[in-house]
Amino acid sequence: MKVVFTQPFLVSTELATSIEGKVAVLDIAFSNGTTNTGLFIESLGTKLVKWVDHHPHNDWVEFVDDPRFNLYTRDIAPACAVVVTPDVFSEVDTIVTHGDFDGIMSAAKYILGGHEPYEGADRDAIAADSRTGELSSRGRRYEEALKSDVRNDNIRYAIVTELTTGVHDPSIDEAQRKYIEIRKNTERLAGCYESKGLVNFIDVSSESSFDLTQLAIFGQADGKAAVVLYSADGDVRLKVSGDVSWDFVSLFGLSGGMKNVVSLDAARLDEAIEKINA
Repeated sequence: MKVVFTQPFLVSTELATSIEGKVAVLDIAFSNGTTNTGLFIESLGTKLVKWVDHHPHNDWVEFVDDPRFNLYTRDIAPACAVVVTPDVFSEVDTIVTHGDFDGIMSAAKYILGGHEPYEGADRDAIAADSRTGELSSRGRRYEEALKSDVRNDNIRYAIVTELTTGVHDPSIDEAQRKYIEIRKNTERLAGCYESKGLVNFIDVSSESSFDLTQLAIFGQADGKAAVVLYSADGDVRLKVSGDVSWDFVSLFGLSGGMKNVVSLDAARLDEAIEKINA
């Protein structure tokens, strides 16, 4: 099976048109309602065989009677990989999946007919996706290798191949070693947060070597929300994250995604701090 990695906000008619054969979509949250997700589904048409997701969205109601869609709430599926089972599996030519740990593990399980590539793989997917529990040493190796360069699909393909073939890939070890230096810089930056009421804020838009997710987690101390100003592919963005008690999707009028971790335009910085503190 061919594997295509993407992000929820990047699915499009163009992507759907480029995909050949039968398709399974895994761990892709609905984004912007029927704007890009809906058009992506419509453009896939009969090529779409299976859609498995665990990011609840209001537009799910449109697909509850469609047998191709296996949609689960997070209490049932704290990671998408958990619900990629033999019962869900159908033969496809292409898998479209999220490029994070859970999406990669979901793809590997799908290729293996819904079976874990190693004992404890589901637990690792939960630990990586929900930030609860501890990763196994094997899971940590994959997670840290991924974080060494989040834009590098070659690492993702290497991990999927190792998971599905059992053949050790030393390039994953090298990527993990690279991440160790990134982690050190992230820990240094974590000491630079500024407290703004219920917000811990940091501007790392001029930094290039850090773990954005981990940096945001450092900023969530004492139940506060972390607001990180960062640069990605030439654009300056805001990452807003907090524990599960926060609902930033509603607070900022967004259409979908994880309720307690969102991305905003940099221009909304003052608005974000003001609304969180209201």
